[in-house]
Amino acid sequence: MIDLRPDHSKQVRNTHQVIQDGGVPEDAILVLLDVVGYTPQVREAGGQKAREFDQYFKDELTLRAEPHGFSFIKPIGDAALLWGKNPANLVALILTLFKDNPIPPHAGFEPGLRMLAHQAYFTFSRD
Repeated sequence: MIDLRPDHSKQVRNTHQVIQDGGVPEDAILVLLDVVGYTPQVREAGGQKAREFDQYFKDELTLRAEPHGFSFIKPIGDAALLWGKNPANLVALILTLFKDNPIPPHAGFEPGLRMLAHQAYFTFSRD
């Protein structure tokens, strides 16, 4: 894997500067997973089915992400935000979600996914 991060992020990591809110910069990967076609599926299935699917999606995503060192952080609209640390685990997560063990349909929803991942130095609040 090639490190494409700017030099200033390495400096932040090496000095372990404490940010005002008490957070320490951490090398991490944020993953955003979006359910393709969610809005039209909600229109067709209705609100109750959408809420049922949302909980199912969170549970199924968590089951697939945690073995690879990724944690479910929060839903963002029809997407989910995950956090992890190891780039090799990201590759394993991608293979799991898109090839080996994709999330099956539920409550009238087809959970086709789009994914965006970003590795950088992030500061997380302890709150």
